[in-house]
Amino acid sequence: STQSTWGYKQKGQPMEKDFVISAKIHPSILESYDVPYIYRDACVQHYISWMKCARESPHILENDIVYKIPFVSSLSRCYAFKNTWSQCENYREDEVYDELKKKYHNDLQKMRKGVYTIPEAPTNNTNT
Repeated sequence: STQSTWGYKQKGQPMEKDFVISAKIHPSILESYDVPYIYRDACVQHYISWMKCARESPHILENDIVYKIPFVSSLSRCYAFKNTWSQCENYREDEVYDELKKKYHNDLQKMRKGVYTIPEAPTNNTNT
């Protein structure tokens, strides 16, 4: 099953798309914009756009305090970029959460029916 999410195609596991998109961006670009590892996901392009705008704008207008002002869109050039990145991150986190919740409920149903078995922990037998 393939569905469109934030302008790209998604296949398989919910986290698969994160690695595909962030792998397309050269590591030197990620480093030059100081992209933290936790943000190197499907929304990384939006994060870089926001950081690029913030670096080109006066720092006094691009900070967390200004972003909390109700009419910030008239003060900040970069608020739209930050908002887009934030919406993408929230959507991604909700999607991952929903996928994990679905898996949990499916496993719980299997356990109730007696179909699901808990996998055994791997053993480290070095005494051979």
